[in-house]
Amino acid sequence: MTQSHQHQHTNTGIPGVSFSWRRAIGLSRLESNVSRKIGIPLTKSGRQRKFGRIMMHLMGWAFVAGLGAAGVYAATHPALAQALLAKG
Repeated sequence: MTQSHQHQHTNTGIPGVSFSWRRAIGLSRLESNVSRKIGIPLTKSGRQRKFGRIMMHLMGWAFVAGLGAAGVYAATHPALAQALLAKG
């Protein structure tokens, strides 16, 4: 049988009340302000999200650039475009 946890543990011992020394001395606000100023999240998950967004945008731009390059190539090589259209 497993035990169920009916009460939550807090750092004060009082249910519903918690205390953060980092917030009390202003460290959380300072980190938040620094992160906004430099534009880079200070948390690991924040950095991972930012990196993921950048990669997705780069993949999108690479796709658009590939389509553009294919269009330019087709426009400058009309014989190839005609051969491809004739096969379809």
